[in-house]
Amino acid sequence: MSTDMLDWYSGLIGYDAQGLKLGSLYEVSPDGELLYSTERWRQEKGSYDASLQVKRRLSTEEMRSAAEHYGLLNSAMVLEISGNPVKFLQGHNVFGPSVSSLAPILQGVVRNLAVDLPLPDADSALWPAVHRTRVDITVMVDLGSHQNVHDWLRHAATETRSRHGLPDVEQRGLLRGDTAYWGKHSRRWTMKAYCKFCELDAHPCPDVVLQEKLKEFVEGQLRLELTLRTPELKDRGTLEEGIVWQYLERLAIGVMKADGEAGRANLRSAVANILTLWLAGYDVRSRLQKATFYRYRSLIREEVGVDISLPRYTQDKPIDRVNFDLAYLKAHEVKHVPYHLEGYLFQPGPCPMWPAR
Repeated sequence: MSTDMLDWYSGLIGYDAQGLKLGSLYEVSPDGELLYSTERWRQEKGSYDASLQVKRRLSTEEMRSAAEHYGLLNSAMVLEISGNPVKFLQGHNVFGPSVSSLAPILQGVVRNLAVDLPLPDADSALWPAVHRTRVDITVMVDLGSHQNVHDWLRHAATETRSRHGLPDVEQRGLLRGDTAYWGKHSRRWTMKAYCKFCELDAHPCPDVVLQEKLKEFVEGQLRLELTLRTPELKDRGTLEEGIVWQYLERLAIGVMKADGEAGRANLRSAVANILTLWLAGYDVRSRLQKATFYRYRSLIREEVGVDISLPRYTQDKPIDRVNFDLAYLKAHEVKHVPYHLEGYLFQPGPCPMWPAR
């Protein structure tokens, strides 16, 4: 198993897709005039009915230059895909090959597409250039228990900031259901964290036996997922292992102070007094008007990292069990697949990768 698994790819691959058979969508006026037409995405099924979308599009100037430089087939129309290539190949995305193996992974996908696709060059030892518009990369961290995963998510969402260059309100962590987000509306990159065990429950593997094996493996594991989009990908060549940690370092992840001192100096005296009462165990909700309570709650959560709408003891206990710092997460990264699951891991072969654009 490799770290920093490839979890999604959208973009072009420099194979000749001239003869790809696709449906079309048309818009016709009431008078019968053709107003608009476009080719539809075609769904391709892989292992366990996992699917991705394929289409064709004009190649970019950079791709044509690469094809000419390396003596490859130079086609104006190249293959476009969007989906999870690892899931397409192995039926699940709990673990899988590294994003650094993007070239052979995509070559494996092309080799497993429907036989009527005119892509004989997929067996070539040479690899044409790609044009990436979105790439998702994930790592797994073993936090020891299912409860610890949810404690981490709840606290990290209130205690973190990201350096996205977005408005302050959008730099804070955001918790939606059981998923924490950072930079959710960024055009460049997004980070999210969630419970992989819960995701498997919501989206089970069709193979019942494999589903149970995977759930047993991921219990207590936190999934960190980085999404890179076109503006960010333009600044990078080959995506290397360790890239998720590089971006996680852009998040200010700290441990909530049980005594509530962190950030207290930034609070007005009236708000600080309410925090003091909450720390002493009082129900401060009954002491304030509704609008004032929620305003104070927002200020305290932003500066101190605690939620005064919840009893203090519910936020103290996880502090002893869950570590938030980057060093702890790195040290507990899941890097190995149990022997009985190794047969469910796609092994990409060697394949040269030309510079990505």
